[in-house]
Amino acid sequence: MDLTEILIEAKKKWGKSVVEAIKKKISEINLIDSGELEKSITFDPSEGVDGDQIFSMKEYGKFQDLGVNPVGKNLYETEFQFKGNFVGTANAIKKWGKLGDKNPYAVARKIQFITGLKPKKFYRSIIEAQLEGLGQIYADAYSQYLNDQIEKYNKKK
Repeated sequence: MDLTEILIEAKKKWGKSVVEAIKKKISEINLIDSGELEKSITFDPSEGVDGDQIFSMKEYGKFQDLGVNPVGKNLYETEFQFKGNFVGTANAIKKWGKLGDKNPYAVARKIQFITGLKPKKFYRSIIEAQLEGLGQIYADAYSQYLNDQIEKYNKKK
């Protein structure tokens, strides 16, 4: 294999380990409901060695990860904030069907105007923490490549 292929393989291995770490965190914080969010987490290494590290998940995951502030309040460090109408939130809560005897409109109103959605920090924080390891993975792959080249050269002698 040439150096580029080795580095791309190292990047794929790193991406896979990051996805596994994210899924492990989801399980640890008991964020699994239908399993759809966990299944949607992927890594796309198609950008080559120098390209961005592209991770993706279902769109609602970013609200779970980063949280959502209630209307007019800044409880969490997030770019997301609920708007005034809580009926849409109540309808989404009804679909979850895990409220017992609680009124979905009361729950939605409380979330939207009082508590917001607390950040779960299972996605972005894991990726950022694992980015430091990517440099070491590249260094190890490059070192292995150089050692292989030296061995090939010495065998030719």
